[in-house]
Amino acid sequence: MKFKRFEMPLLLIVFSVFLHGCTLNKNIPSTNNCADINLSVNDQNIDNVIVKVNDKCIYHDEINDVFLQQFGQIGISYSDIVENSIDEIVVTSYAEKLGVSVSDSEIENAICEYESINKNIYDKALKVYGETTLKQKIKDRLLFVSTKNKVLEQEIKIDSNIIASFKSQKEFHGKLDQYSDAELMKRMDKEIKDYAFGLWVKEKRKESNIEYLTLYDKYKNDFLVFNDHSMSMSKFDGKEVPLDGDEKKEILNSLPIFEQYDASSVAEILVKPSHKNDYTERAFIEVYFVNRDNNDKNFLVTISDTNETGIDYGLKDSKMSTLCGVDVELSKSENVNMDTKIIIRATFKLNKNTYVMEGNNIEPFEFTKMVSELISKLTDG
Repeated sequence: MKFKRFEMPLLLIVFSVFLHGCTLNKNIPSTNNCADINLSVNDQNIDNVIVKVNDKCIYHDEINDVFLQQFGQIGISYSDIVENSIDEIVVTSYAEKLGVSVSDSEIENAICEYESINKNIYDKALKVYGETTLKQKIKDRLLFVSTKNKVLEQEIKIDSNIIASFKSQKEFHGKLDQYSDAELMKRMDKEIKDYAFGLWVKEKRKESNIEYLTLYDKYKNDFLVFNDHSMSMSKFDGKEVPLDGDEKKEILNSLPIFEQYDASSVAEILVKPSHKNDYTERAFIEVYFVNRDNNDKNFLVTISDTNETGIDYGLKDSKMSTLCGVDVELSKSENVNMDTKIIIRATFKLNKNTYVMEGNNIEPFEFTKMVSELISKLTDG
């Protein structure tokens, strides 16, 4: 069977503030319980596919862009975005049956609305996706919202059983028991309808063919959190010695090709062994990258073949992120000095090495995307 590429819902990328009916709602029952859905695992890795839903595919590259750019910064995990993408496919698969469609004029009106509400966000989306793909994403999202509304009108009856189930949710701690059903519908009409819709989606997932491919396992636990501590760079007594020849080529080949960045230097950093005066012991290797269009945007990749780099970065009791299944310590500081507006850093251990990636004047999304590319290259290799 030929699978169609599923276009990531625009809501999950840039317009979450403007569109209603988002499935990322705390009052909607979770559909993440694998025991409750028709789930099977496929060992094939086809063109970056992580999940197949009926005749459509969800791709890692699109999920990861959303995860790194938008939701990772507000506590939404990679798997959250995947599960809600599955929900969207399941829901829109009922559009034709319910007589739901989206006209060209509706799409154009939505585009005008988004552009007028926040032109900067719209221009950013247009630059990333292009006009054709952006229109398709808007169409998909409008179709989801229209299908949801039709389901609430025709397929769902809000009765005392649904309201009782809604009241019983743990986060309410029994506080809603004081209200009658009629009072609660007046106070929390939207929340109750969203909850009922979530129950409907959960049942429809059971009727769908959902396959999680092996590639999904690599990323399903990814979660981002930045430590916004004031980072310090301790004094480090070392000597930089440029590397050349085969070792330099080997190091560069082990790293991904970072878009818009060139490696300007590769060096080993030597330190003094105990009770010695000469710089003879390698502490780590340092690769320096500079943006082709803006020299102020640059970053270092530090590679140490020990458990530590020997540098104290001044972070205590920091929270850990997960990227490509690897634990990563992410931190950033802004307005450090006149020349550097942003310092951002990632530290992780992999293949018996310690890696530190430190960027100057690079936005978090761009930086974490490059960190993800680095870890992916190292783990695939």
